[in-house]
Amino acid sequence: ASTLSDFIRWGSKNYPADRNLLIFWDHGAGPVYGFGYDENQAHEETLTMDQMRQALQNGGIYFDVIGMDCCIMSSMELCLGLQDYCDYLILSEDFETGIGWSYTGWLKALEDNTSLETPELGRLIVDDMVSANENDQDGGAATLALIDASYSNLLYTAWKDFAYANERSLLGENYSMHIKGGRRAHPVLKEKGLFDWIFDANGDYDMSDYYITDIMAVAQNIQSEESKALEAALQLAVAYFACTSDEAMMHLSTAVFFAMAVFNWIVAYFRFKESEIINRW
Repeated sequence: ASTLSDFIRWGSKNYPADRNLLIFWDHGAGPVYGFGYDENQAHEETLTMDQMRQALQNGGIYFDVIGMDCCIMSSMELCLGLQDYCDYLILSEDFETGIGWSYTGWLKALEDNTSLETPELGRLIVDDMVSANENDQDGGAATLALIDASYSNLLYTAWKDFAYANERSLLGENYSMHIKGGRRAHPVLKEKGLFDWIFDANGDYDMSDYYITDIMAVAQNIQSEESKALEAALQLAVAYFACTSDEAMMHLSTAVFFAMAVFNWIVAYFRFKESEIINRW
């Protein structure tokens, strides 16, 4: 956390600007395992959501956009934690390919027009990433969303109401998505022996291994008045979304609302009292 806050302060001091963007680039492992594990450090040295929030607070800069060029970091919990430090977040609920984001196009657009409105810049970032993964031979399935951080509390309230109203249904089923994650699993999962990395070259595993699943998919499978409110909150929170054609087919059953199905949630959170959840931040 101190490294991140030091970097933010250094950047602000040496390159002062009217507008600021912060992009995290490395491996992501969702709201439970955090951000930034790699082969050069122990997995427990990742940045947790709480550490990210502390670093942003200590950094003292408010950002137009905070983006994460990494896997499965589009979570309601992350948006709640970072909402006080940015206008928008750009996040993926899926596993990213090795090529990640595409930077050339949107950076050139920003160079040509430094007054480019933040939502338009966000759309360019999303579209460039999806287009690169659609057309590059090294690309693959990809999703990316521009999220309006100002709706984070509304989304949480809608989720909380939905979760408590449908507690029995939520606890009675496994709503996890099954996604091919390759060999990008967090090291702690490998150590638990959840995967056979020798005989399963594709590295298939459930999103439940990261304790996350898709909010919109759950809301559409448990129909209630609260689910309608939750869908509406998601529609407001997601300012823009795009995905590669293979992702659209994979989520065909929720195609109408797939543009809003970009948040993950921690199943265990719903069991906590509201005060306990809030106190985590």
